[in-house]
Amino acid sequence: MAQHRSLDEFLGGGEPTEDEEPSVSELDGLTRTYEWCAEPRTCTGCGEERQQFWRVDDRLVCPGCKKW
Repeated sequence: MAQHRSLDEFLGGGEPTEDEEPSVSELDGLTRTYEWCAEPRTCTGCGEERQQFWRVDDRLVCPGCKKW
């Protein structure tokens, strides 16, 4: 019979420390793939005003224009 293990064993021992959180410089080279805007903006795919966008190449498009 399999031995049951606690999920706590996989958490790494509690709350993250400052050393475990990424610094701003580590995040500088990353590209966001999703963006939410408080003020609606125009989708580059369909031209509709939206607040949620996915990145496709160098453009931001609404979820309806994102090809999966």
